[in-house]
Amino acid sequence: MVYRCEHLLAEHFVFCNSAQNFDAMFSGSWSGRNGLQQFAELFFANFDRHSNSLEPTFKSLDSHVSARYVEMLTYRGRELPVVVNLKFQFKRGLICRIEQECQAFGSWSLGVSSEFPNVPDCCGNATHPESPC
Repeated sequence: MVYRCEHLLAEHFVFCNSAQNFDAMFSGSWSGRNGLQQFAELFFANFDRHSNSLEPTFKSLDSHVSARYVEMLTYRGRELPVVVNLKFQFKRGLICRIEQECQAFGSWSLGVSSEFPNVPDCCGNATHPESPC
């Protein structure tokens, strides 16, 4: 997946997933292109994405762009509508940081977090020491 966008990522790129509920096992930060690929492999090994067309809404301010959309995921045969918020931060024309926040509709919970490996600590906010921005 990452090969399609790696030319847009800064050398010290960071991807952060601030999990709220259904995706708590993926809460963490991943550094670099390889880290983003690891997150994608872990996530899509567990969730199937429907072949629906996403209709994101974009907002921009200075060096930041936000995208928001709803998508349907499936986990073990259960459909899960999810609101996805992505916050992109740019530096010198490249993406240096992406923060992802997802919220499932309702009180949907996997209840299976012990099945997933530990992931790195979440990087929190833009002033995190690992952030290249």
